[in-house]
Amino acid sequence: MIPETVGTDKPKAACNYCKKKYLAGSRAHGTSNLLNHIDGKKCKEYEKLRKSKSHKQSMIVIDKSHQNVGDGLRLASFSTSEARKALARMIVIDEMPFRTVDGEGFRNYSMTLQPKFSLPSRKTVQRDFFKIYEEEKAKLKSMLHSQRVCLTTDTWTSVQNLNYMCLTSHWIDDKWKLHKRVLSFPTIANHKGETIGLSVMNCLKDWAIEKIFTVTVDNASTNDGAIKHIIRRTKETLGTVLQHEYIHMRCCAHILNIIVQEGLKEVDDAIIKIRNAVRYVRSSPARMQSFLKCVEEEKINCTNRVCLDVETRWNSTYHMLVVAEKYEKAFDKLDCEDSRYSLYFRGRGKKRQKLMGPPACEDWKNVRCLVEFLRLFYNATLKFSGTAHVTSNNFFHELVAVQQGILNMTRSEDSILSGMAFRMLGKFSKYWVQVDNLNSLLHIAVVLDPRYKLRYVEFCMEMIYDAKVAASFAETLESKFLELYAFYLKENLDSGPAQDSGIFSAPTISDDLAKVDPAKALRLKFAKETASPIISGGKSEAQRYLADVAEPETEDFDILMWWKVHSTKYPIISKMARDVLAVPISTVASESTFSTSGRVLDPYRSSLSPNTVEALICCEDWLRATPKTVEPENDDFGIYFWFISLMSTFYTLLLICFLVQSNHVESLEVVGPAPEPSEANAGK
Repeated sequence: MIPETVGTDKPKAACNYCKKKYLAGSRAHGTSNLLNHIDGKKCKEYEKLRKSKSHKQSMIVIDKSHQNVGDGLRLASFSTSEARKALARMIVIDEMPFRTVDGEGFRNYSMTLQPKFSLPSRKTVQRDFFKIYEEEKAKLKSMLHSQRVCLTTDTWTSVQNLNYMCLTSHWIDDKWKLHKRVLSFPTIANHKGETIGLSVMNCLKDWAIEKIFTVTVDNASTNDGAIKHIIRRTKETLGTVLQHEYIHMRCCAHILNIIVQEGLKEVDDAIIKIRNAVRYVRSSPARMQSFLKCVEEEKINCTNRVCLDVETRWNSTYHMLVVAEKYEKAFDKLDCEDSRYSLYFRGRGKKRQKLMGPPACEDWKNVRCLVEFLRLFYNATLKFSGTAHVTSNNFFHELVAVQQGILNMTRSEDSILSGMAFRMLGKFSKYWVQVDNLNSLLHIAVVLDPRYKLRYVEFCMEMIYDAKVAASFAETLESKFLELYAFYLKENLDSGPAQDSGIFSAPTISDDLAKVDPAKALRLKFAKETASPIISGGKSEAQRYLADVAEPETEDFDILMWWKVHSTKYPIISKMARDVLAVPISTVASESTFSTSGRVLDPYRSSLSPNTVEALICCEDWLRATPKTVEPENDDFGIYFWFISLMSTFYTLLLICFLVQSNHVESLEVVGPAPEPSEANAGK
C-alpha cells in the first residue's frame, strides 16, 4: 500500500495494484480493511498476478534429469495447484492407494518439505486424479484423430472375481515414432466372442476411431467370434483396408508357446526328475545349506540360485533347466552324501508316493541338448514380445530359424529329441505353414524392410523348400504386396496427391457430369482407376522400390528413421510401411497391463470401483508414455544468464586494463628467454 495523507485526521493508503484508496488511520482503522482488500479477493489486479505467479519470488533450481548441470537450470516458485497435480500424478504413477495422503508419516514429511502446502484429503486427491485423467484422455484423443491404428486385446479375471478386458492401440505418427497406449480397461460380462467384440466396438466409438488395420489376439476360439463381430460392424467403414483381409493377427508368442509345450511332452520324464530335485533343495533352509556345501566342495562358480518353474509356462521351465544344468555335479554329490535326498524320491510311509528321480547322467544329457534347442525359441519369444520397437519385420527371420532348427532336430540320433521335434513340426505346420492360418502382413513386413525386400524371402524359402515352391511363394507374395499398394494408391488419389510425389491426380467425377456426359464420366473413371505414379522406365513406385538395391546390413540400422528420410522418394510405399510396421505380433502389450492391474487391485485394495480401476490403469500408462517436462517460468531466463556471462566478461576485461595501467601486467605475460647482453652495453 502507498500511504497518503488527506488532512491530519484522515490518513489513507492506495493499493499498489488497483490504486483504490482506503482509510488507514492507526487508531480508528488500522490495517484490517487493507488486508480484507487483498485476502478477500476484492483486488482484481492482484488476483490476476497471483494466478499468473509473476509476482512470486522465484528460485534457481537444478533439474537433475539433465546430464549437464547448466542445461538443467530453471526458475521455480511454489504453487499449491501445481503441488496438488504433482501429488495426484505420484499416486497414479507409483500405484499408491489414495489413503497415502492420510498417513501420519506422509503428512509430517510433506509439512517438513513445504510448510506452505496444505495436504489435501484422499477424496480431494481422487478428484484431482480424475481431472488429470480427463485432460490426458483429451490429449490422446487428438493424437488418434484420423489415425489408422492396430489393436491388441486380452481378458483377465481380478481378485474381485470380475472379468476385465484390456484394449491397447499401436500406431506410428507423422514423425515416425512408434506409440503404444492403453485405450480402455472395462469390465465384461463373460469371455464369449460376441461380448468381447461388442466391448471393443463400444471403446472404438468412445474414442471416435474409425480406421482399424489389425487386431492381435491369442489363439482362443472365442477371439475368432470377436474378430467376426468387428469385421461385421466395420467392414463398410471408410478407411477399411481391403475389406479387413488382414485384420486377424494371431499372437505369435502364444503360438510359439503351443509348439514348445507340445515338444516338451516327449521329454517330460527328465524334466520332472530335475523339477523334483530342485523342489527338494528349496523345500527347507537346512536342505539348501547342504546343497550349497556340495556346490562349494565341487567349486562351481555360478551366482544364480536354483529356481522352481511354473509348469504351465515353458519359459520358466527353460530358466529352471538352464540354472540346474550348471549344478549337475552338486546334485550328484548330494545324492552320494545326503541320505535324505535319496529317501525323498523313494518315499516313506504308506500314503507317500514315490517320486521320479533323482536325475541320472542320461537325464542331464537330454536336458543339456534340450536347453540348447529351447534357446532358439526363447530368443524368438523375446523378439516377438517387444512393445517399444517394431516387431513385424522380425517375424520372418525367426520363423525361418525356428523351422530350420526343428527340421535339423528331426534328424537327431537321439530318439527322444527327434520325437520331440516331430511333435513340434506338426504344430508348426498347422499354424505357420498353412496359408489360411498365417497373416500375409508378416511376410509383407519383410518386403518393406529395405535391407531384404522380396529377394530375401525367396532366398530363405529356397533353403527350406525347392526352387519351384520358393518361386511360387514369392510370386504370390508379390501379388499381395502390389494389391495392398494399389489400395494405398487409390486412397491417396481420393484424398489428394501427395506433395512432391510425382503423382498426377485424376479429375474427380461429379454426379452432374455423369448425368450430362456419361461417356466422358466413363473415361474419367477409367483414368482414375488406372492412375499410378509414372517414373523413368515406365515403372510404378512399387516396382521401383522392389528393383532398387537393398540397404546394407548394419547393427544400428533404424528402419523407422530410414522410411522417414525416404518418405519423399516413396510417398505411397511409406504410408504402407507406417501401418504395416506398427502391427504388433503378440498380445504382450495387453498382458503386461494385467501385471499392473494385479498390483492396483491387490487383496488389500479390492474395493475400488471398476470405473476407478479403468481410470488408474489407463492414466498410469499415458503418464508413463508422456513424461512431464518442466519448462522455465520466465521466457527471459536464457537472456538473464547470457547477460550475467556478458557482465562477467566485461569486468574481467576491465580488471586486465587496470592491471596494465598499474604496470602489473608483467605477472600475467609469458616471458621468453632473456636476450644476450651486447658488447656496447656490457660495461654499463
